[in-house]
Amino acid sequence: MLLLNSKSRVTKLDGLRGVFSLMVMFFHYRENMLPDMIYNNFFIRESYLFVDFFFVLSGYVIALNYNIMIGGDALIKYLKKRFFRLYPLLLYTTLLFFSYYLVLKLMKIYFSDLSIFSGQDVINLKDECLYLIDTLFLTNSTPFLGSTMGVNIPTWSISSEFISYIMYGLIVFMFVGRARNLFLIGTIISALLYSYYQADLFPFNGDFGFVRGLIAFNLGYFVWYLANKNITIPNIMEIFIPVLLLILFYYLNFYSVHQPETRQLLGIFVVPLFFSFSILSFIKTEGLVSKLLNLKIFQFLGDISYSIYLNHYLIILVFPKFIFSFFGLPQSSLNQVLVFILTTLVVIGYSKFTYKYIEIQFTKYLKNKFL
Repeated sequence: MLLLNSKSRVTKLDGLRGVFSLMVMFFHYRENMLPDMIYNNFFIRESYLFVDFFFVLSGYVIALNYNIMIGGDALIKYLKKRFFRLYPLLLYTTLLFFSYYLVLKLMKIYFSDLSIFSGQDVINLKDECLYLIDTLFLTNSTPFLGSTMGVNIPTWSISSEFISYIMYGLIVFMFVGRARNLFLIGTIISALLYSYYQADLFPFNGDFGFVRGLIAFNLGYFVWYLANKNITIPNIMEIFIPVLLLILFYYLNFYSVHQPETRQLLGIFVVPLFFSFSILSFIKTEGLVSKLLNLKIFQFLGDISYSIYLNHYLIILVFPKFIFSFFGLPQSSLNQVLVFILTTLVVIGYSKFTYKYIEIQFTKYLKNKFL
């Protein structure tokens, strides 16, 4: 995902990142904790695809800030800076999630009669240790340590993100001009062809999520490349993009039942291209949606979006069930919606805390010490 401290930044894209991070949280929210009409809304059911938006945006901002690397020291410094930006929060959330599983296993043994622990699946400790190693070594978007998505499921995309950083850094370090563009295009085409012939793996998460990341991330480079050209896009396009997004998600959801092969091809080919065009459009326009996304609330959500992304899964796993069990609330539609809103506010509040004390402070410490 997703995390970019850029010297030059397009703030409205930060706003989009914040909104889409919440949409990923809504996608992961538990089915038995939401009214059916909300949970099965087509837009929420397809919101996992916003991860591809994060990859494209990441590729664009990295290209914006690291399009020249002269000497091995520049490459190493680039990789260190990206590692220091991503890893502190990943480490914190992973160890916290692992601790939760250990506590859950003990509580399941000694307090299994408590309603809050009924129906909770406890993963085999040996498997969970494998997931922990897979996550901490940033390999959980690859088959290297088996088919896992890691301890904290959203972290698979951080693995994919860092693999894209390495691939991009090596290509930029070794090639310039047309040769660089050809290598990056070759990477995209190779990843697309692999995805096409392995479409049954779609949406490519724990096994081959790095392939999904390479497609979208490298498309982000070409968004940057085109953004530097004299291309004019009318401001009215900002109105059409949300409409087109709704149509795309509607048909993806429709095809998931009626034509799964078509859905897979749309997801593999159309989704990353659509997000690439959308980001390019917002870079080139200053319309109504841009003004809206530059409001403080959306900029705030953009700032804490990485924390929202890595924090939300554990909170939505524990907090709603705890509230219903502790207060003995009936699972009415109204109560479910109220708890859903409260959970969202908890995620946002907690993410503000981890943004300040884990993302900013710890990253600053690492950079001061090692750069």
